Amino acid sequence: MHLHQLAPVALTLVVAKTLGDDGPSGDHWSVRVAAARAVAASPVGDAVRSLLGPTATLYECSCLISDHGSPRQVLHPDTPQHASGATPLVTCFTALQDVQPATMGPTLFLPDTHTEAAHERFFDEREKDALLKEAAPARRLGLLNAGDVSVFDSRTLHAGTANRAPGTRRAMFYLSFKHPEIADPGNPASIRPCFAGGVTLADLRGNDAKRLVKTLAKADPRAPAAAKKKLKKKKGGFG
Repeated sequence: MHLHQLAPVALTLVVAKTLGDDGPSGDHWSVRVAAARAVAASPVGDAVRSLLGPTATLYECSCLISDHGSPRQVLHPDTPQHASGATPLVTCFTALQDVQPATMGPTLFLPDTHTEAAHERFFDEREKDALLKEAAPARRLGLLNAGDVSVFDSRTLHAGTANRAPGTRRAMFYLSFKHPEIADPGNPASIRPCFAGGVTLADLRGNDAKRLVKTLAKADPRAPAAAKKKLKKKKGGFG
């Protein structure tokens, strides 16, 4: 599922500069909360709400970077099947630059492989090759323009392809939202522990997101005392 040009161009450039470039990092999390709110308030958030409901939990908030020379990933699902049959996570990849051409390492997706039947065949060496052959004609590459978002069920088979485009860096700001009734989706969260389980889709779409995140950041055990004092002077953000 691709939803186009949903992150404002200016925000995309700011996030790309902060998360995708080398050098001083600045306040990553204040940028991330602004980006997360932009995605949540867009039709992407509408799609997540329709799949998981308004209390879907922000489970991951990070940046995936693939430089020239990065090898291809193996095909994989991010999460296993859940006993309830529900979708454990919905993941949103936002391109921080154009992901063009196809040699730049776009994500490869195999649609309709999120099902229990597909997973049974994928993890059965006797059936795996036949499944991949059947799924190959429907494969999709995440060839995106800056600001485009790919949204997918975490159980879908996918893989980052090799970045063979000289001088390029593929940076993808990503969020994942967890089903509110699933405690453990089967994949570790890429998010600071102080925010884990504390922010919902509804929170990000509301007016108090910055205040909530600032409050949660104060409980971060990794933050030195001096940094915690500075939080009192900041207006908001992920600290």
